Amino acid sequence: WTPRGTNFRADVFAIDVDAVVGGKEAPAVPWQDHFVLRPNDTKRFAWDVISLVLISWDVMFLPLQFFDMPESPVLILMRWLTRLFWTVDILVSCMSGYIKSDGSLELRPKHLTLRYLKTWFLLDLVVVGGDWMED
Repeated sequence: WTPRGTNFRADVFAIDVDAVVGGKEAPAVPWQDHFVLRPNDTKRFAWDVISLVLISWDVMFLPLQFFDMPESPVLILMRWLTRLFWTVDILVSCMSGYIKSDGSLELRPKHLTLRYLKTWFLLDLVVVGGDWMED
């Protein structure tokens, strides 16, 4: 397997492709491994699965809010769980690595934050902010 835009074979040279940033090996940043999620990480996959479950919940139960449904402990719990999850998701999305168009892996926190602010942040802020104003 050869990443696009590079001239080395990861399997021959035993280079950890996940440690490559912009075609060069990532600089050693001790705290980076604790806060930056790699796109192929198990933790990121688990987060995405939880997101899918909560999006499915929202798709099913948000339309039902237009009807007079009695408040139940489950609905109250889920409303708070989804609200808290999507709030934390803003931070998680801000620190999630991604694969750039040239095939390199971007893990630098400043670049991750700037990309998130330019793409999904405003929509996430409006949706989550509206959710917090609901009660």
